[in-house]
Amino acid sequence: MWLFQDAAYSSYYDVVKTDPKLIDECVEIFHRIFPQGKMRRSSSNLGIALNIDAAEQCAFVEHDNEAAIFFEDDLVPSPRYIEILDRLIEQALGDERIGMVSAYGSNVVVTVEAQERSKTALGRMHHNWGFGLTRRHWRERNELVRPYIDAISLVDYSDRPYLPIYKLWLSRGYGPLPSNQDLFKNVATNELGRVRISTATVNAKYIGEEGEHYTPDLYNSIGFDKTEIFDYKNDAVELDQLSAEKYEKFLEIDRNALTSRKMPPLTLIQSGLHLDLDWAKLPCAEKSGVKVFFPVGAMPGMWMKSKVSIPFECKGITRIEIVADIPKGEISSFNQVSTSFPGGETIPHDLTINEAQTMITITMTVPEPPSERFAVDITTLPTLSPFMKGTGADRRQLVWKLRTMTVEAGSGTATFANKDLADLLSGTEAAIG
Repeated sequence: MWLFQDAAYSSYYDVVKTDPKLIDECVEIFHRIFPQGKMRRSSSNLGIALNIDAAEQCAFVEHDNEAAIFFEDDLVPSPRYIEILDRLIEQALGDERIGMVSAYGSNVVVTVEAQERSKTALGRMHHNWGFGLTRRHWRERNELVRPYIDAISLVDYSDRPYLPIYKLWLSRGYGPLPSNQDLFKNVATNELGRVRISTATVNAKYIGEEGEHYTPDLYNSIGFDKTEIFDYKNDAVELDQLSAEKYEKFLEIDRNALTSRKMPPLTLIQSGLHLDLDWAKLPCAEKSGVKVFFPVGAMPGMWMKSKVSIPFECKGITRIEIVADIPKGEISSFNQVSTSFPGGETIPHDLTINEAQTMITITMTVPEPPSERFAVDITTLPTLSPFMKGTGADRRQLVWKLRTMTVEAGSGTATFANKDLADLLSGTEAAIG
């Protein structure tokens, strides 16, 4: 029995993400219940993907176990969960068609009466919760998953870059699928011809109503709040074997379900994929011979992430001045600001911070760009901003909001307001499809 306890402190953001006392409490509870248990405690926050990867590496590389069971802290198992899961693992060890198993139920909102009628049946796993995994499958899957882990290893999981993950999807013959670690692993399992199976009975309750992927409203809309746990009483647990018919059915349903979800156009734009298109077909704001396209790393309303790249088309640019609003208390994000061309060439700048008005001015003296079409990168420290609410794109780290941008070029001086650039989003989304 191992506890992989992530840290409260994030070196990526240089902030404490949660109360360290809660971490200490988790450790104390673990040692009290499992006095012989072992623990690996991170010194800096790893995030979901890297912490789970560390646990899997421990189970299958350091200790070479034939199979292992993995729990996160937001699943409450029934008293017989491990017993049921052991039955499924035994079946998986003898059947290479099975990659992963769980016992939380293939339908978490099904009634107890319906569960009684199908208590020996097998269904498909949905989420990777409270799962059993064989060493055999982990090894083959790891060869496909390792490039993904490497791509996200230097950033906070909540701020993982989409572009390298998108390129991995393309290399595997897929389109712009989502970037979460479970999906990447589950697609790999499916590609290998393995299925993920669960009991038809519900033997655990998911309690993660607020976190990385859920809000209370979303949690309740799915029906997690109405989960009914099955009670085997004193009955023996008997489970069906995986038939050839169900294997083929599960494999096909998983393939279609896993690869049908696409990232929204905004995510592709935030990753700069719109700049791979013909710029002549992209909407732009144009004044005094200066064209500006929708920035990479911008959100609706022109709130910017900690790294933003602003695309331009013009001749003889010499100066850019950006005036922006910042959230109250985020001055520290501007202790380190860099401005450059995407290739790395530094653009000299001056920075003025008005704390009273929570406003900054960045003035860049621009050397000659590599061509008439170019971009300017602005990078600040990553930050956990006040906008870290909800799920998905709503949790992105937004650092500053454009007020105005003034550009001096050979053709004249052009000043762009927030709305000039914000209005480009819908047309850019249409262009990228």
